[in-house]
Amino acid sequence: MSNSDAYSDGKVSRHIAAIEGLNLVQTDDPITREEFMAPQKSAADVPDVVLWPRWEPFAEKALRDINPDIVVGDFYTRLGATIADKMNIPSVI
Repeated sequence: MSNSDAYSDGKVSRHIAAIEGLNLVQTDDPITREEFMAPQKSAADVPDVVLWPRWEPFAEKALRDINPDIVVGDFYTRLGATIADKMNIPSVI
């Protein structure tokens, strides 16, 4: 899931969407690059926590639409694994 924009598109050499069999899900979040990259106001103001409520509806809809057998995440982006737990889909971090 991404809120890809022209800045990101110009920086990457290979999009995950170009990997056969993978679908890139774009959010409808209107967040700007400046908002996304804004300095933290406190230690709790990390992107994972800030973006969680903004991206949760998109992530949940995507998982319901895709209905995967398993969700793979990492320690920084826990949203997918958390939604997978709610849907009784196995997940690994």
